[in-house]
Amino acid sequence: MKLRLPCLAERQLEKLDAWLRSVLWESTLPKLTPSAERSSDTDLTTGNFEIHRLKALVPVIDDESSSQNGVEQAPGKAKETSVKMKMVQGVRDVFEITTLPDAPDEGEGDGEGAPVKEGKMVLIGRDLGDATVWQKSLDESIH
Repeated sequence: MKLRLPCLAERQLEKLDAWLRSVLWESTLPKLTPSAERSSDTDLTTGNFEIHRLKALVPVIDDESSSQNGVEQAPGKAKETSVKMKMVQGVRDVFEITTLPDAPDEGEGDGEGAPVKEGKMVLIGRDLGDATVWQKSLDESIH
């Protein structure tokens, strides 16, 4: 199963970590808001799934860059953001989040210096069900 991961602020990594702990350690998909939850999704929230492997690439905006959102930039001056790539690897209930070393400019972003806007997570397991439910749970947990 493949899930999208938006570019996260450094402070959102704790929320991603909490979501991963819930899914991997407790075999529980964090509950969705009542409007997003369907009765057929109850199996996912009660631990009737198994995750054997997990891999993810997560673009993370440096806290200094993300904290400048409310600061007005001088005319003609582009806002600089620093994006680091984090890698998540997991086997059963063990996982780690590490920072990847800086890569050369080629292959990153859109080729014109724009940072990566989206990451991805791949889950391999049994009885995972509908990816849409997992995506909603992840999105609600990290925002």
